[in-house]
Amino acid sequence: RYFNVPYFSDLERFGEGGTRYEARDKRVILYSGSLSERKGVDLLASAFLRVAPEFPYLTLDLLGDGPLKGQLEQQLESLGDRVRFLGFKDWSELPAAYAEADILCVPSRHDGWALVVPEGLAAGLPVVGTDRTGAALELISDWDNGWLVQAGSVDALAVALRSAAMIPREHLAQMAETALEVAARHSLTSGADRFLQAADESISGWKS
Repeated sequence: RYFNVPYFSDLERFGEGGTRYEARDKRVILYSGSLSERKGVDLLASAFLRVAPEFPYLTLDLLGDGPLKGQLEQQLESLGDRVRFLGFKDWSELPAAYAEADILCVPSRHDGWALVVPEGLAAGLPVVGTDRTGAALELISDWDNGWLVQAGSVDALAVALRSAAMIPREHLAQMAETALEVAARHSLTSGADRFLQAADESISGWKS
């Protein structure tokens, strides 16, 4: 017998900052992770360059460090202060960075799980994730708490970013609430309960 018991982690700290639902003059896309090819941040940069001219209020925060930093700085230089390189942040500093964003983008070419996805949901952020990222496949539903896109596709990312830029703030707030509900089902307590249930059912099946 097989039981689906994915990764669970301590997400409570991401709820402390909450999500900023009030109207403001910009909409912030956040990337959090290594600035590397596998994580697809170069694809995000290309997609953002394509979409940014249509939406002057759309900005991009890149949280993390890695081998593509120099390339990304050159690629995004024309957008000036609409792109911020936040650098590496300690674990304790992440919730504050998430709290300043509106949408999290996880554009990985491939990723077995990607803890950043449930972290974003726990911060109340709708998440753009790819179909080759375990956590995105497990947790994201289109237009419900984010957008699931084809891995490796700048076109697909651009469509998702355009949707994230155009969606009314009231709808974005509803997606954020759903994100929080999904994350709540993936707390450490929920994970322990799910593991124990799988163990009990496995033992019962073996005895029968």
